[in-house]
Amino acid sequence: MTINVASITAKNGGAELCVRVRISNGESSETRELFLLARQYAELRPQKGEISEEFFDELAAASEVCSAVKRGMYILGYGACSGKNMVNKLRAKGFDKETAIEAAEYLRELGYINESEDAAREAERALKKGWGRRRIAAMLFEKGYPGEAVENAMDSLRDYDFSSACTAVVRKKFGSVPKDNEQRKKLFAALTRYGYTSAEIKEAFSLLEE
Repeated sequence: MTINVASITAKNGGAELCVRVRISNGESSETRELFLLARQYAELRPQKGEISEEFFDELAAASEVCSAVKRGMYILGYGACSGKNMVNKLRAKGFDKETAIEAAEYLRELGYINESEDAAREAERALKKGWGRRRIAAMLFEKGYPGEAVENAMDSLRDYDFSSACTAVVRKKFGSVPKDNEQRKKLFAALTRYGYTSAEIKEAFSLLEE
């Protein structure tokens, strides 16, 4: 079997390159088009002419990563995504784990995934939903953001008045603090699920009952 790079053509303004490979085996032959990111091309430096099976496998694997990166960029068009969550979404689209991990890392290095900035924006959106600190942190971890990104996002909220936010949630969703002890307990539990601490809830109750 012989494998030859027949042509190399720039695509999408040079952002990627199409490497056309002809594989011959006796009387039969086939042509494969392998797409590489410009950065991958610079690393692998394929040239026209015959190549080894091992190098062809490298090019094919890189082309699969290129496809995963493009799919990842499409996914990011619908909203921010952590590296971990990106890997999961790419695997759900049929990419193997190694390819998905490498593609997520490419997206991070290219600046399309910025977990610290994205986690901070997610936290700010959660504030608008009336969520407390604990629920926001849990949501960020659930979305796959690493500990450092979550810590930085929560640190950015250190001056936020969660007691006042809790008070606003009670006014908007529950109207007032009930007098009945059982109903108070139910409201307390509901606000805990919103992510507020006992101290914040008690302060909110106090402000509402003044």
